[in-house]
Amino acid sequence: MSSLLPPESRCSSFIVKPSDTRPQQTGALARLPVELIHMIAKNIDKLRAKDLRSLALSSAALSDVLRRLYYQSDRHEDFQEALKTTDVARMERNHEFGGLDVSIVWEKEHVMCKCRNKLAKHRKHRPVDILLFRIIKGEWNPSFANALMWLYSKGYPVQHWPGNHHSLSSMTNMMSEALVQLLQRGINDQDKVDGICRIIKFLSSQGFPIPLRLNPERAPGNTSKI
Repeated sequence: MSSLLPPESRCSSFIVKPSDTRPQQTGALARLPVELIHMIAKNIDKLRAKDLRSLALSSAALSDVLRRLYYQSDRHEDFQEALKTTDVARMERNHEFGGLDVSIVWEKEHVMCKCRNKLAKHRKHRPVDILLFRIIKGEWNPSFANALMWLYSKGYPVQHWPGNHHSLSSMTNMMSEALVQLLQRGINDQDKVDGICRIIKFLSSQGFPIPLRLNPERAPGNTSKI
């Protein structure tokens, strides 16, 4: 795991640091007891992440109280965004402050499936699935490998999940078929090829076999009629 980027190496998303030049919040809300502020924020109906962030930025004291609620808001939306942008530091903050369970999944009404898989009509998506969306879509940056290694290091499942994704028990012990299928499809970008090979090599070193029998109809971007 020596190649994993340190959490502090990427941009910040929410953490508010005390500043001597920052105006002091003198409003009534900031002067309320911490427990009462937390109770108020928790019971405001449909308080969105952007509203929590704006409220927290108004006062360092409020930031300390609202940080956890922010990372948990909108079904851990900030964690989803961190995965989409492969921001490892942001992923780390969500894991640390958001009370994330490593078995977290998002139902289909909260995450649109972008696996381009004609057979697996996915009902649920894990963090690794959202990460793989970007690779399947054709995007690539060096942080993809670090983000996947980070997920594994924290205990998030990274193996193949076939079928309709009814439960975590349906996962196999193999690495994702999509990684192998992307290489079979042919990639002109050498950096992307090297990166995917690095991910495959890492997963193989952790005991995840390479799937050898692949159904072409499950391949990303398959256009054949079912």
